[in-house]
Amino acid sequence: MFLRPVIQISAVAILASLASMIGTPIGGHLETRSLAPAVAGLPTVKAGAPKGSRPAGVRGICPATLKLNETTLLFQSQQGTVASSHPTFFWHFATVPPVPIRFRLEDMEAGEMVTEKIFPRPAAGIMAMAVPPGLPELVPGRQYQWSVTLLCNPNSPDANPIALAQVERIQPQPALMQQLQSAVEASDRAQIYAQNQLWYDALATLWVDHQQHPENPTLQQAVLALLQQMGQTEVAEQEQNRRSTN
Repeated sequence: MFLRPVIQISAVAILASLASMIGTPIGGHLETRSLAPAVAGLPTVKAGAPKGSRPAGVRGICPATLKLNETTLLFQSQQGTVASSHPTFFWHFATVPPVPIRFRLEDMEAGEMVTEKIFPRPAAGIMAMAVPPGLPELVPGRQYQWSVTLLCNPNSPDANPIALAQVERIQPQPALMQQLQSAVEASDRAQIYAQNQLWYDALATLWVDHQQHPENPTLQQAVLALLQQMGQTEVAEQEQNRRSTN
């Protein structure tokens, strides 16, 4: 049987401090589709999966040199919660993908697609996708699945390699909200999120400042430290090396 290459990830929690990032640009044309029907039969996510989402193989007309083990979704294997109503999702490419990629977010309970974005020219390093503010908020207590697909076979979409992860929207406790409101610096808010295992929110908090000040060494080191904290040592090392050679 011809199987679609899939990586199944447990409890996703995308990290917070993109401060130590190298300033990888986010490119691509935004194609947002609000609550359109999703493809039936979403794969389940197995508990206890290893850290990182790394598709195991290449099918269809993908270039023979394309290594899907160089694709990583940033997350913590024990955590898959987010406080933000419109969260940001992060992933990492060790090298420049030779084909376009697609980000997709789906509501697993409603069986609907929330949003989608095509990156015609994806970059190496960390990339990001935020849920557009014009869309409805993610529903607290509901499970969502997000994915990054390499679009290397337009004639056979099911053969395209895909990396998958899950996340649940939660309602922050009043004590946490008070802590966040008292924090002055973005790095302080990011650490508060990280201490509460809200890695998506932590990384997104630093990402905003990093985008505004990509050459700030303090932010860059903060991102690397957060990547280490989330268990993405290899990604942190690659980002540090990338910056030192640019």
